[in-house]
Amino acid sequence: MAARIERLATGSDLLPALARLTRREPHASISVRYRAARLEAGLPDGGTLFVRRTEAGVDAALWLGSNVVPCGAHDALPEFARILATHGRRCTSILGPDHLVADLWRIVAPLWPRPREIRRHQPLLAATGECSVEPNPRVRIAEMGDADAVAASARRMYREEVGYDPRRFGLAYERHMRERVAQGRSYVITAGDRVGASAHFICEVGILVDDLVELHGVWVDPRLRGRGLASGAMAAVLADVRRRFAPHISLYVNADNDAALRLYERTGFTRVGQFATVIM
Repeated sequence: MAARIERLATGSDLLPALARLTRREPHASISVRYRAARLEAGLPDGGTLFVRRTEAGVDAALWLGSNVVPCGAHDALPEFARILATHGRRCTSILGPDHLVADLWRIVAPLWPRPREIRRHQPLLAATGECSVEPNPRVRIAEMGDADAVAASARRMYREEVGYDPRRFGLAYERHMRERVAQGRSYVITAGDRVGASAHFICEVGILVDDLVELHGVWVDPRLRGRGLASGAMAAVLADVRRRFAPHISLYVNADNDAALRLYERTGFTRVGQFATVIM
């Protein structure tokens, strides 16, 4: 049987094969694994999952939604690029393992608008080592009364990271942050430890699937950086995530963020891969 690209639907016989593919590199494939789990559960997800069927099962996948995420065999990229060319540029980014993102972008770049930025080197880190930092007891799960403060801090983080206010293109990002609070998946330290006070630290359980978590949005108020707040806060988050959500935790970070890399080293993260992101 010749390999061919298929669009997955709920109940597809290829979902178990896709699960096996994502287990080969669980941290690098967590986003595709999460999308497949939602599809298997019949939950809407605002995008489409494509796979390449082979005689052996599935050897590559592509998530096409607000982000584009490739996974698996490198030689499937030209076929995935044809899908992107057909659909046109609707995503905010292409992200995933650096070698896949770089070559997928090389193929589609002539067809799409110029990106805002290409981040070619983003270490993928997993919390596999010993944390040498005492957890900060001030870290807590955000309450709904914290939603405004969490959203305001997330906007500050977004402006610092991307360069513009996310509200420029609507309220989707803000709704996302408020949903994380409502789901009990947002961590905070607030001024005076008061509910609703300005946030000194935020972090969210971004992706949760099976026994895996990917953390997103780690941020410390710039006025408080360099004082050790982030280390204790991250140690507390890791302990609570393992207790409350899942044992295997990862995140990715820009290679030029030396302070963050030192923080993650102190709290037991080790490098397990490398991501890249094309920001549209």
